[in-house]
Amino acid sequence: CLLRSVLAALLFAAPALAAESPPVRSDRAVVTLVADAAAVAPGVPFHIGLRQRLAPGWHTYWENPGDAGAPTEITLQLPDGAQAGPIEWPAPHRLPYGPLVNFGYETEVLLPLAVTPPATLAPGSSFTIRAEANWLVCERVCIPEEGVFELTLPVAAEPAPAPDQKPLFAAAQAEQPRASPFAASIGFDGMAGALRLEGPAIAPASVRDAFFFPRAWGVLDHATPQPV
Repeated sequence: CLLRSVLAALLFAAPALAAESPPVRSDRAVVTLVADAAAVAPGVPFHIGLRQRLAPGWHTYWENPGDAGAPTEITLQLPDGAQAGPIEWPAPHRLPYGPLVNFGYETEVLLPLAVTPPATLAPGSSFTIRAEANWLVCERVCIPEEGVFELTLPVAAEPAPAPDQKPLFAAAQAEQPRASPFAASIGFDGMAGALRLEGPAIAPASVRDAFFFPRAWGVLDHATPQPV
């Protein structure tokens, strides 16, 4: 009975371990490809993500890097009939550097993408994702890095989550931009570049700080102060 219990534990543990690829390591970053599924099902979407764990003082970049830098790029090779969406960028942080302001991430970030397997997948087979990625890590200097990642997940009749990866994807989801519930207008009281948000939930007691991150590069001067 003890042997059967141990074997069962190993079988259930294996898919969770398989939900993260071998790492690409440097002195600046440890990068892996992870999945929120321990097993995928035909036609059922799931998420993968490029996980970047950064050494102290180093950062990578948002889709709009700001005054300098470059965003991470991911190219996927998927089984025939599978589809993938774009990177679902978590909200960035402001990264001041001298007179410049960049937008990106420090410490750790997960860049998720949705993947939909083909409906013709056969339970009992496997689903292999291969990703080529390149990213820029910066401190006082910037260093381009790249890696090739491979993740093979079992195919089952019903999808199974990867418990070890759930907190990572939940944190990335919590940082996703959302549609504003507030009425917005640009320019008022003679201030052509001002952005006004109006709504009963906006008050000094409920808003600690606010900053406008332009998704497209070149929309504004990133380092210009934004008084609230």
